[in-house]
Amino acid sequence: MLFLLLCLAQEPVALASVSAPTVLPSDPTCLPGALLRRRQGSTGAVFFPQAAWQAMVGDLDGDGLFDMPPDVDALTEWPPSGSLGFDPTDLAFSTARSGPGFEDGDILRLSPLGGFDVLVSEATFLQAILPASGYFDLDALAKDGQGNLWFSLRDSLGGTVLGDLEDGDILMLDPLTGTVSRPWTESQVQSMVDQALGTSAAFGDVKTLAFDPTSGDLLFGVQSPSSQDATVFSTRGGGEILSGWSESDWGFQSAAELDAFCFLSQPSLPAPVLSVQFPYLTSGVADQFRLRHGTPNGLAKGMVATSFRFQEMPGWGAGFTWLNPSDPWFGFQWRNTLFHRTRFDSSGSLTYRWTPPPPAPWNLGYNLWVQALDVESRSLSAPLVVRIS
Repeated sequence: MLFLLLCLAQEPVALASVSAPTVLPSDPTCLPGALLRRRQGSTGAVFFPQAAWQAMVGDLDGDGLFDMPPDVDALTEWPPSGSLGFDPTDLAFSTARSGPGFEDGDILRLSPLGGFDVLVSEATFLQAILPASGYFDLDALAKDGQGNLWFSLRDSLGGTVLGDLEDGDILMLDPLTGTVSRPWTESQVQSMVDQALGTSAAFGDVKTLAFDPTSGDLLFGVQSPSSQDATVFSTRGGGEILSGWSESDWGFQSAAELDAFCFLSQPSLPAPVLSVQFPYLTSGVADQFRLRHGTPNGLAKGMVATSFRFQEMPGWGAGFTWLNPSDPWFGFQWRNTLFHRTRFDSSGSLTYRWTPPPPAPWNLGYNLWVQALDVESRSLSAPLVVRIS
C-alpha cells in the first residue's frame, strides 16, 4: 500500500465538482455537489457522492431529511492541524446557496462531529471589501502556502475599497491583515484566455481557482466557451491550457462545466463508491445497495452502525471511517464476523439486497450508517446513511 501511495503521489490528483449532471466512462450519473477525482493521465470518476455528504452533514434543519451542500461552487485543500493524511475533512468549500447555519459566501469544512464548521464567514469578506451595492457570493477559491485566500465572485460588486469589482476579477484576501487586493482584473484574465485559446470570445466568469502542484502558478477555469468550461487554464506565460487538464482529458460523455476544482498535496487513492436505492426505508423492506469502482472479482465487506465517530484511515480509499467502533451493531459484526460479504463482478461492481432490522417498539426509527471495504485493495468507500422507520 505504501509503495502504491508513493507511486501515485508522483501524478497530480485533483478533485472537482460539476454544475449540472453529466456522465463519465465509469459513472453513469455524476451529480452536482458530488466530488470527482482525477489523476493526470486518466479520466475522472466519482469519489465522494451526494450520499456521502448527507451521511456526514445529517439533518441540519430538523425536517427529517438528510441535508447536503446546495452544490459545491468553490473548493480548496485546507487540512486541519494534525491531519494524518487526506480525507474529505481536509477540504474547504463554499456553496451555491445559503442553508441552515451557513451563508453562500462562507468558507466551510465538514466537521468530524457531523455538519459544517465555518472557517471564514461571509461577513469577513464583506468587512474587507465594503461593497456599496451588489450581492456577495464566492464562486471560486484557492488557499496558497502563506494562508492567503484567492477568490472570485459570482456577481459584480459596486463601490468597494478597490472600486467596482467584476465577476471575472481574481482577488486575494490576507486573513492576517484583513486586506483585499486584485492581482488580476477581468480584462487581464480575458487576455490570458484569448492567448491560451487563440480566440477573442468573452469567457463569461471565473469559475475555479487552484495552484499548479508542480510550478506553483495560479490556475483558473472559466464559464465559456462551453467546449472549454471544464478546462484548467494557467496564468503561466501570459495564459495557457494546463497540459493534461483540458476538458477532453476528463472523459465526460456529455456536456460538463467545472463548478469547483483543486489539486491535492497529499497522496490520495481511488475509493469504491457506495449507493443505496432508498435512503428512507419502511421497516421490514429490503434495500438495494450498489458498490462500484472495486477490484474486479474481488471481495467486498459491508459494515453498518447506528452511530458515527470520525477516525482517520490514511491511504484507505476515502481516508476515514465514519462508523463508531463502540456502536453495539458494529461490535457485534466484528465479534461474530457477520459482515455482508459479496464479490465484485469482472467490471468491479456489485449489487446486494439487505433488510435492516426494525426499530425497537419504543423507538420511532433510527439512522443506519453504512460503509464498504474493498478487501483486496484495502480501500474504504465514503459512508451513506439510511433512515429506518
